[in-house]
Amino acid sequence: MEKLYLLENFIAVTETTSLRQAAHNLAIPQIKLQSNIHLIENLLGQNLIEIQGDVIIITPQGEKLIHYAKLLLSQVNDNNSVHKLSTASTENHSINIRLGMPTDYVSRYLDSFFLLFIKAFTNINLIIDTDVSGNLLARLNRGAFDIIIATHWLTLPNAEKLFDRHFYWVTALNGNAHQQQAIPIALYPENCPIRVQVFANHSLTMPALNIVLSTPSPTALCEAVELGIAVAPIAEFRINDKMQKINPQAYGLPELPVFNESIYVVDNNDCPHRELLKQLLKHHQQSLTVK
Repeated sequence: MEKLYLLENFIAVTETTSLRQAAHNLAIPQIKLQSNIHLIENLLGQNLIEIQGDVIIITPQGEKLIHYAKLLLSQVNDNNSVHKLSTASTENHSINIRLGMPTDYVSRYLDSFFLLFIKAFTNINLIIDTDVSGNLLARLNRGAFDIIIATHWLTLPNAEKLFDRHFYWVTALNGNAHQQQAIPIALYPENCPIRVQVFANHSLTMPALNIVLSTPSPTALCEAVELGIAVAPIAEFRINDKMQKINPQAYGLPELPVFNESIYVVDNNDCPHRELLKQLLKHHQQSLTVK
């Protein structure tokens, strides 16, 4: 059975919230419709609906699936080539897409349900690699990736901005690292746009930058701040009650610009499977609560 047909069945159920009415609208037996919904749940390993008599209650994961399914079906209607990538044909016709993103994006912006949906309902085989944004952009230009998600202070070619990202200089809540004569600083490694802008906005009138920790791990950066080891430029969504923002001008630290998080694709952007993944990624990330 074509997997898109299963998604159409699921959408019909969620639009009517009634198995009986949805089965009537689809002109199939109700028991067959219920079986099809169970097939989707088995594919994704999630409970998508709860049946109370003839009334359907949609679970949170079911709500997620509604949005993914509608986006996929709309892409199929717009481009028949996508249809070939979204049927029950198997791995023999799978398409490898190389996706790059910063390390912390994996846990924040990709979840198992999203990845299972791609695996179950498209023929896209994702190959994911992580790096700092500057390296990702360079590697994209060299052809190492098909799509990347990266942070930058400029809007670059082939970019579609997802949202602005604010970074702030942060120190431990009750720490004194920011009051030391040579302030200890923790930064992301070379070629990270945040690090680049720290050095670009540093002037000779400011104290020399005392880098005591360089790490690609946002968790390590935050821990260094919480423990009072260093101050660091931290994304706003990561600032917790063990930290406090500080005024960079008061302590001779460089000002930080507003960064953007964008999705980038290679120049030959005419592949339907790549466009499908891009749209799914955009929808998935824009559906998240981003501070």
